[in-house]
Formats: sequence, structure tokens, C-alpha cells
Amino acid sequence: QIQFSAMAANKALDKVREELTCAVCQDLYNIPKTLPCLHTFCATCLKEFGQARAKHRKDSNQKLVECPTCRGSTENENGVDGIITNFVYANLVDHLKIHMQLELDDVVTCGKCSESIAAPAVAFCYDCSCLLCEFCHKMHERVKDLQSHKCCSLKEIKGASQISVKPSAQAVLLCQKHNTELKWFCLKCEVVICGDCTVRDHKDHSFEFIRDIVTVEKGTMQNQLVNLEEKLKTMNVSSVKVQSCKEMLELLHAEKSDQIEKIKERCIEKIEQQAKDLQSQVDAHFQDKLKQVEPHIKGLYLDQQQITGAMDFIRTTLANATDIQLLTCTKDLKARCESLLSMETKNDVDIQSTLQVIEIPDCIKQMARLSEKTYAPMSTIEGLVAKKSITQGEETVLKVQATDNAGNIVYHGGSLCTAQVTCQVRTLGKDDKYQPDVVDNQNGTYSVHYVPRYPGRNKVTIKFGDVNVKDSPFEVDVARNYSDVKLEPAIFTISNASPWGLAMFADHTMAVSASDNKVHVIDVSTNEEVRVIQSNFSRPYAMAVDTYGDLWVSDREAHNVHKFKPNGEKLLQFGNKGVIGGQFMHPRGIAIHPVSHQVYVSDMKNNRIQIFSPEGTYINQFGSRGEEEGRFNLPAGICFNRNDQLVVCDDHNCRLQVFDANGKYVNMLGTSAKKGLLCSPIAVSCDMYGRYIVTEFGSHSISFLDPGGGILNSIRTVGNGCGPFVHPRGVTVDSYGYVYVADNENMRIVRF
Repeated sequence: QIQFSAMAANKALDKVREELTCAVCQDLYNIPKTLPCLHTFCATCLKEFGQARAKHRKDSNQKLVECPTCRGSTENENGVDGIITNFVYANLVDHLKIHMQLELDDVVTCGKCSESIAAPAVAFCYDCSCLLCEFCHKMHERVKDLQSHKCCSLKEIKGASQISVKPSAQAVLLCQKHNTELKWFCLKCEVVICGDCTVRDHKDHSFEFIRDIVTVEKGTMQNQLVNLEEKLKTMNVSSVKVQSCKEMLELLHAEKSDQIEKIKERCIEKIEQQAKDLQSQVDAHFQDKLKQVEPHIKGLYLDQQQITGAMDFIRTTLANATDIQLLTCTKDLKARCESLLSMETKNDVDIQSTLQVIEIPDCIKQMARLSEKTYAPMSTIEGLVAKKSITQGEETVLKVQATDNAGNIVYHGGSLCTAQVTCQVRTLGKDDKYQPDVVDNQNGTYSVHYVPRYPGRNKVTIKFGDVNVKDSPFEVDVARNYSDVKLEPAIFTISNASPWGLAMFADHTMAVSASDNKVHVIDVSTNEEVRVIQSNFSRPYAMAVDTYGDLWVSDREAHNVHKFKPNGEKLLQFGNKGVIGGQFMHPRGIAIHPVSHQVYVSDMKNNRIQIFSPEGTYINQFGSRGEEEGRFNLPAGICFNRNDQLVVCDDHNCRLQVFDANGKYVNMLGTSAKKGLLCSPIAVSCDMYGRYIVTEFGSHSISFLDPGGGILNSIRTVGNGCGPFVHPRGVTVDSYGYVYVADNENMRIVRF
């Protein structure tokens, strides 16, 4: 029902007409077809639009139906004719036409009678959608099948405050395809169908009687209406916000335009002032030059006047004086002429100016620059991965580039950029936090001057205001600076025993093999012993921890190898004294391959390296006695570097040798052209940055080597005695970069 008051009848009819007008032909709907997008058009208009579009697309798809408003498309087997007619709109159009005719007091005729005898209509049947004369109206009341139809007199329609197009509940609608009554609703296709449709087009589909399903569908539509109303409310709120945003942008636009105008005016003022200043300088310059010329001009003028006067006197005398008169003044006249002729005439006066006005190209290359405010989440850090790691105490400059929220570079400074570094320091027992210096370069970049104070993993946080920049916080591995290591007091001593070998567990507890034939496990953070591992040791010496956390120990005097769980439970023992594969003559070093988990043992007196499976089965060996590449003279400590290569302390050859996992020689470290630089290297450890720490038994010293073998630092004998060490042996390094050395004859373990 479309309602309107009697006073606003004309306006109401105009509004209804507008709603029932096709957007294409601008006339009332003729066979209205409603598309899936809920836009409605005349059937003819849709066909003509489709033909025009098909011609434009150069195809002949007759099944495709496009919406002229939103360009949405749907396919139907019968094209536009297959789209269900909107009977509600069709009825509204019919009734609107009647109302319009009645408003104009037009005479309307019966739609049931033939045109030749059509009588004036007095009523309208909503079920037949037809005007009725008085006779046909009475027939509706008499005929049984028509008695249920809803009829209304034209007087009632004209005087009504609403347009009603709803037929009676018993109204019969016919299928457009089969011309039979529509009684069912197909649940799969969601369309009303007739009996023929159920056995033809919708065979095997589920369907319900219209009277049974309509309540459910009405409820669904009502819910959808409520949802759409809520959606509309939300969109209205958003629309208000967007409109407010638009108004704000317009205000900002005007404000920025005003700023540009003021900048332009200031620039013009500066240019005009510069022009005035330049003009003043030019004026002063040439006034000075003119002052230099003026005396010459005056002098020449006076000289010219004297000569002119003399010439006039001579002419007058020649013209008027007697001979006697002329001769009486001849002497003075000659003297005067000689005086005038002898006057110096300055013809070389050359007072010039070398002043130049040089235009400065692009003196106003850019009047101003446009830039958004700094947006931290899109601002970037440069130099973040310039190095794989940085070294403790060495400055690294990180450049922060400010950008706006669109990712455009900001070219001005002034934003608050801060940085903070956090590092877990085991020796302090807490995190070390400090703020590096940040320099505002006033061009949109900020330089963070980062000097790591402690080795290990540093967390760096960079912010603009309270918001992290992109990729912040990030972690940086800081390598220990070995150029200035300091010896700490002894962290652990064993009563009446000297330490031999060292090995670090993942939990930062450290295994120490000692001359009391035990392995002591200490907590390096508290310097306290946490457990003791005992076995049938004769002289537990070198040790290694595998990736599973198990401890391997070489027994130098028992000529065998032991394996223990971290808690001290023994898992394995293999080897005995001898020279064949699998036997040892004083095993001094042990290392576990980080990938294959194979066990490598330096067999000292046999001058070889032996390889075993994780179960202790002999696999292979390499090396022999000698000074050549790949040969040994009493091999000692061994370890794997960060490239999974085996590094061997070649004791009496005073060098380190590097091999691949199969025993193939790679290179030497700590050597010169003549002889080794290391003095009896006995143990070696490699930190996470590929640098080596070597204990030198012969020189009572510790050497630090870079990955290529270059000496970074050495702590050697100083003054009388043996300095800080006496025959250092085992060495290990933890993940924080702290170095631990078994100072054998001083019966202590020291830390750097």
C-alpha cells in the first residue's frame, strides 16, 4: 500500500510516479522486470540495452542480461523474457494510471466488455486487475468463482488516502511458461512454480506449498529488513564521519593554500629586498668611480677655458690692435701661449669598472616542500644488516628514514626519535639498558650512534614518539672485543686438583676435568659446584658437549672415550691402548660434528685423527707424523668452526690445521713463511663469530685469532715468572662471548 493524504494527493501521485518510472525510457514501467541487483526496468528497455551492449562487445550471448544502472549481469536461459515479471510494480502502475485518470476526472471504461459496447467503469477488481462496469461488477458478485475477488468502487478509490494493490488471498497467479496456477515454491531455485514445473524444469528439486513456506520467507525478509536498517544506520554514521573528514580536508586545503600564498609573498619580499641590496651596492660602486673621474673633468674644463680665453685674446688683438699695440703685447702673449701649450694633457685617464652582475642559476630552485607528518610504522632503518655482526665497543651508525603514512619520504626534521638498547649481562645478573645518541639531521633522517657495551644478543628499539618504527625492535649479535680483554679473578678452584679440560653446556653450566680424576660441573653465574661425574677414569682430559646435551670425555691415560648424560649417567665407553683403528695412544682432544654427530678424537702418540659413529663404532682416520700439510706432530685439542670444519692444534708444529669432515686438508692458521707463530697450541675453542681462542702451553699464554688466522690479541708472559698463567690447557667460550681457561698449574679457572 502506498499512502498519501487528500491534501497532498498530487504530490503523492508525483512521488509514486517517480518510483514507478523506468530509468531508461523515463516512462511508467511496461512489463517491469526486476534483476538480481533489485533494479527494475521495462522488458523492452532491457532488451534494447542488451542488444546495444552485445553490439559493443561484439558477441551474441542472448542469455546475458545486464543492468543499465550498476552493470551487474546475470544469465537466463530465455534472456529478458526469462526474468520474472514484478507483478507488484505492474499492479502499482495499473492502479496509478487509474488514480491519475480519476484525478483528472477522465471517464474510464470497463475492461471486460468489448470496446464497441464498453460502458463506464464503476469499480476495480484487484484480482483481475481490471476496471468493471456496473454489469460486470454485479457478475463478480453472482459468479461463484469470482465472488472471492476483491473489488472496490471508483468513488472509494478516488476518495481513499492510499493506493492499495494487494489482491485477495484467493487470487490466482499463472505460470508465465505453462499458463497454470502457481502453487509451489522450489527450495533449491527459490522461485514459485506450477505443477508442470515440478515434473519438468524442477524435477528432483525439493519444493513446498506456497501457503506453507510463505510465513518462513516473510520472517526471513523481515529479518533482512531489520539487518538492512541497522546497516543503513551504520552507513549513515560512516557517511557523517566521511563528510566531516571531507570538510576537514577542505579546511586543511584552504589552510595549506594560504600557507603557500604567504610563502610566495615572503619569497617575493626576499627577492625584492635582495634586488634593492644589489642595486644599492651597484650605486655605491659607480658613485665611487664617478668621484674618481670628477677631478679630471674639472681640471680639463679649466684648462679648456684658459686656452679658449687666450685664443679669443689673440683673435681680438689681431683684428683690432695697431702694429705698435700688437708688438707691445707680443712678449706676454708668446709666454702665455708657450705656458698653455706646455700644459700636460691627461689622455690616458682610465677609470674602469670590473663589476659583474652574475645570475645565480636556480636561486629559487624550490620555494617550499610538501611533506606529511612522520608515521613511525612505515619509517625505515638503513644499515640494519650491513654486517652479520658488530663488535663490542665499536660504533655503528643506523640511519632512520622518516616517512608519512603513505610511505612518502619526509624531508624535514623535528620529530622525536629515540633509541634504547637492552642486553642481558650474565655477570651483572640483570639487563643492561641504555639510550644511544640520536642526531636529527633536519632532512627527515635521524642517525642513531650505537656503541654496544656488552657482547651477546642486543635488542635495539627505535621509536618516533611512543610508536616503534618498521622492523623495531630488532636483535643484533654483538661479538666480544678481544683487543682489550681483562682477566677476572679466579672463578673456581678445585681443592688439591688441577683443571685439564673445559666444556660448556647449553644452560651455562661448565664441565671441568681435573687431576682428582673427576669431572666437576659448576654454575658459572654463581661459581658453585652443582654436581660431580665419576667413572673409571685414569686421567679425564678433553671434553665436548653434543647437540643433545650429552658429555663426551677422552681419558688420556686409559686410552678410551666416555659418554655421559648431563646428569652424570654413563651411556658409553669405547677404545683401548694400541695403534690399529679404534685404539688410542693418549687421546688428547675430542669434538662432535654438529650435523652428523660423528665423534672426532685426536690420537696424540699415533699422530692421527680418528672418526667414530655416535655409537662408538670406528669409521675412519687421517693424518700421520710429519711437518707437511695434513700431517701432525702430537695433535692436541680439536673443535669445529662455524663452517663445520675441524680445527686441530698441531702441538709441536706450532700451528692450527683445518680439515673438512672427511679429513681433507683445507688450510693452516697461526703460521708464517718460516715457522708457526703459536707456541705449542694445546687447546682451541671457536666462538659464534668464527674467531678462535687458543691456549699455548709452551709460552704460558692465550691467543685470540680472527677467522682467517690473524692475531687479534695475545696475553703472554710479562715480567718475572710466568705472568698470569702457568701451562694453560683447556679453553671454552659461552654464548655471551666470555672465555674460560683452565690455568693448570695455578689450579684455577679464570674468565675473560
